[in-house]
Formats: sequence, structure tokens, C-alpha cells
Amino acid sequence: MNDCNEWDSNAEELSEDCEFSRDDLLRLICKRSKQGMLGLFAGTGLTKAILGDTKADSWVNLLKYCSKKMGIAEGDSDYEHLFGSGESQSDFLDCPKIASEICRLVADDNEDMPQRKASSKLKEFVSLKVMQYGDPPINGSEWYKRFFDMMSFDWVLTTNYDSVIESLMPGSTLTLLPEEKFVKTRNLTPVCHLHGSVTDPQSIVITDEDYTRFFRAGNYWQSRLSFLAKEHVMLMVGYGLGDSDVISAIDWCGSVYKDRETKGYDCPIIQIHFERSKPKTDPYIRKYGGSDVYVLDVESLESFTDELEDAQGESKQRVAVVEKEISALNSYFAGFNGDNNRFKINSFITNRDERQEKLKIINTLDPEYGDKIWPSFLKFFKKELDKVHNFSREDNHFGGYDYWLQMIIDVLCIIDFRKLPPSFFHEICESFDEVMRWIDSGSGYSYGYSWDATGTWKREKSNIPVVAMTQLKLFCIANGLINSKGLL
Repeated sequence: MNDCNEWDSNAEELSEDCEFSRDDLLRLICKRSKQGMLGLFAGTGLTKAILGDTKADSWVNLLKYCSKKMGIAEGDSDYEHLFGSGESQSDFLDCPKIASEICRLVADDNEDMPQRKASSKLKEFVSLKVMQYGDPPINGSEWYKRFFDMMSFDWVLTTNYDSVIESLMPGSTLTLLPEEKFVKTRNLTPVCHLHGSVTDPQSIVITDEDYTRFFRAGNYWQSRLSFLAKEHVMLMVGYGLGDSDVISAIDWCGSVYKDRETKGYDCPIIQIHFERSKPKTDPYIRKYGGSDVYVLDVESLESFTDELEDAQGESKQRVAVVEKEISALNSYFAGFNGDNNRFKINSFITNRDERQEKLKIINTLDPEYGDKIWPSFLKFFKKELDKVHNFSREDNHFGGYDYWLQMIIDVLCIIDFRKLPPSFFHEICESFDEVMRWIDSGSGYSYGYSWDATGTWKREKSNIPVVAMTQLKLFCIANGLINSKGLL
């Protein structure tokens, strides 16, 4: 940390333009929480909001406590040298340098206390003071209890030394220190203390020398932070981006991996900014190098928790609507299962509007719902392909080939190719090649071909997305499917 004001930030540029509304960001936080793609970056302001300002110290006050414990009393010239006096007290804000200077002064005055030993002693006093904070009271209705119960964090990163977060998630966290690697297991949320923890006083990063080691090229946690921030929505609570390690990691992530995005899985960095006087209703963007940070002003973290609860309630309602749609689709598919007449075609085959409506619903579903819809749909669609195949082979049923082809075209045109299970796409390709036997590559009116199907192919083949058409061609070539040769 370069700045001891945990809520302040040194943004390079402030922009009011934001493509997300406030509700958009709140909904996104809830959605990523449900998907296991939400991370928390917790600063000292979060501890203060939970425990109260009287219990949790600012970094300057923590250093003042330690300096007194190490023999530099308030009123001494050394004390004024460190922290200033009167109005000048707020001018000296380089806390790592203050910490190093405390150790140097103590070492100079004590022959048996070299600076390294003084640094070790300082960290012990830091741990002693932070341990006095105690655990947050939990009766069940506190905002922070509601916050952590409601949000499912895939991980927590923090520059705090305290164990407040672990206290709020008893038995379900794994504390990680700066010298350890990132670990994620099924039932434990890793709480990564980037600047060390009171559980191991010597892990604490507080002096200039500690920060020099932390910022060395190839530092594991700086690199890991960049990946975590890129792969999750990172919710920053309790401070701005004044920490130089955070700024550099986010900036590096934004510039080095700028082109790495996955459609449908946006992962912006969202900062919760404490602003009592004139909070902005709409979110805005703060730019840090090559990265955008989306800022939500809040009057308190309790009011922010209330907003999240409302968004979570709306999210649950939307999920209920989606699950109702899935249930209706599965009932629709099951409704045809009792029909075992292999030669009888039904409305899914003959009514294109009805079929396209069902396929569009499937395409709008998030991939996370795949296990709820694809098994029943694949079984149903395979049976429908068999039916239209058998129907088409009957005398005077050349029109059946047109139904058959339209079914395949609709799947390829409506459902995003990346959502199609590979085995299903392969079946589609094989079925496509079989129906291509009845498509006339000439004028479209030769005997022995389906004129309706030929007309459909000539009109609609250009509607098939490039990626689907390319994969269709490659599969047919790779597997020696010759009926489609010259038609693709």
C-alpha cells in the first residue's frame, strides 16, 4: 500500500461513460456468485465496517502503536520525525517507509537489536494489536453475516492481516500466506493474505524491504492475481486501488491479456466505493493503465448488502422462470415419447414455426442448464430423425426429405455451434449426408430427387453460420461421407 487511506484511489482517468447500469452490475455479481465465478478483494475498510472504527486501526495508527511498544514514545523527536506533529501529521503517508524507519531507529539505539530483528519484533507487535480486534459479533441479522451467507466467493484476496473473514466463514476457509501457492478445493474457500496474516507474524509485509521482495519480477501472487482477476468478476470491497501491487497486477492483466474474453462470461472488476456525501447513482469507470474498473458508490456496506439482496431475489425469480421453461420443454419432448409408430410424423417435424420456437428457447439457455435439457432433447431429436427418415422412404413421400432437411438446417442456424454437444453434431452431419442423396445438384427438377428439399437447400444453405458450415464440410470429408460432395 502506498496510501494509508484505504478508501481512496489514484486513478489515472475518470470516465462517466459505462455500458452497464447499476442493476446490470448487481445482477452480474449475483449471477457470477451462482456460477462460481465471483472473487472478493477485501481491504481494511471492510474490517473497519464490520468491527467498527474504534476496534480496527488504520495503518498509521497501527504503526503508532508499534512504535510506542518498541520504545519510541509520543512526544519524542523520533516520533515526530516519523509521524509529524500537529497539522503536519497527515502529510507523511508512506507507511512502508515509516515501518522501516521505526526498525532502523530501534536498531540504532540498541546494539543487541539489528534491523532485521527489529523488523521481526515490529511484526510481532502488529500481530498482537490486530489480534485484539476480536471476532465480529454474529446474531444472524448483521449485514456482514447476510453478505457472506448470500454471496458464494470462489476465492478471497486480501491485504488485511486480520482473520475477520475466516471468522465469518467458520470451517469453510483455507488461509493462504504470501509464500504459499493458490489452492482451491471443493468445500473450502481460499483466503489469500497477500500481505501476510497474524497467524504467522513473520509472513507480514509491512516494511519497505518487505515490499521490495514482494515486487520482485516473477512474484507468484502478482501473476496469480492477474489470472484470477481475468477469470472472475473481482468485487473490491474496503479500499480503492491505491496499492501499487494491485494497480500493477490489474494493469498487467488488462494490457497483456486484453484479447482474452469468452463470449457470455464477462468478468469486469467492480469496486464498491464508500461515498457518504454525494454518492453517484449510476456506475462509472476508473481507468488504470489498460484496465477499466467499474465503480459503484455506496453510502454504507449495509446499504450495498440490501441492494444485493434485492438483486438476488430478482435473480431467483428469473431462475424460476427459466426452470419453468425447461420443465415445459421436457414435457413437450416426453409427450411424443409414447408414439412408437416409426412412420408417423408429428407437429415438431411438420410445423416449422413450432420447432424453431423450441430450438430458440434451447439456444437462449446458459450452458449451465445443459444437463437439464440436452439429455431429453437428444433422445427426442434422434427419434424424430428416425421417424422422418422412415416416412420419407415410403412411396410418394418425397416431401418428407424437405421436412428432414429443414430440421437439420434449423438446428445449425438457430443453436450456437459451440453449444452443440459434439456427438450430437456428428449425428447431424451423418443425417445431413444421408438426406443430401435426394438433393439435385443441377436444375432442381430431375426425376428421382426431392424437388422441395432441393429448393430449400438452394434457398437456405447460405443461412448456415460459417463455423457450422465449415465443421460440417470437414466432418463429411474426414469420414468419407460422399453424398454431400459438390453440394457444400
